[in-house]
Amino acid sequence: MTATLIKAESGLAKSEHELYEAMQAAFESFYSQGVILRRIMVDREFKDAGFESFEKYMNDRQPCGIKKTQAYGLIAAVEVRKLLPSFPPVAENGTWSERSIRPLLHKRFSPSDQRRLGKKIETLVKNGAKLTAALVKQVCDDDRGVERRAAEKKYQEVAETPTPRSIIHERHIDVQMWLNGFKDVPVEFWSDAESEDAGCVKRLSEKCSELAAFLATKKPR
Repeated sequence: MTATLIKAESGLAKSEHELYEAMQAAFESFYSQGVILRRIMVDREFKDAGFESFEKYMNDRQPCGIKKTQAYGLIAAVEVRKLLPSFPPVAENGTWSERSIRPLLHKRFSPSDQRRLGKKIETLVKNGAKLTAALVKQVCDDDRGVERRAAEKKYQEVAETPTPRSIIHERHIDVQMWLNGFKDVPVEFWSDAESEDAGCVKRLSEKCSELAAFLATKKPR
């Protein structure tokens, strides 16, 4: 955390105080947190503490213990929350949280998809289900089931008796699904991975290059 002091009357000081208070609230506190973090980012209040970017501010200062990845998740969750139904604040229903909204942030879901899925979840809750991250993930996974069934169909097309052609075809599908999976991860995934294991992305790239070079030597002559 930077040793830079900020004036008590600064916009950042007020926002950080509000952020602390929001974290003490029980009902959908993530929403208030996301709104405040967005204000710090958009109004560039982080400059009050001597930071040149929101990312640097979150990495170094980590206000109220919130890390950069969580901050971006909270900001994104606020926008999606505006599209979702509300439920009476009772324990039996559960409440929206950043974690439960996270599956709805998938890049294949447009705002209209998010609104549509919210109505599905609303029906389930009204019928007795509890609003949890697991429930939302299940609804989102089911909605994207067409993609999984298409992939499964490709696997079924591979002959049951392994042949050189079928084995290569299976590996081709594996690599394609692996590649698609990496394309779905957020930008900060890569920096987070490097912070935990420096050089891991490079090592993976080198291993893929090694595989490509090996396969190049197996082309028919």
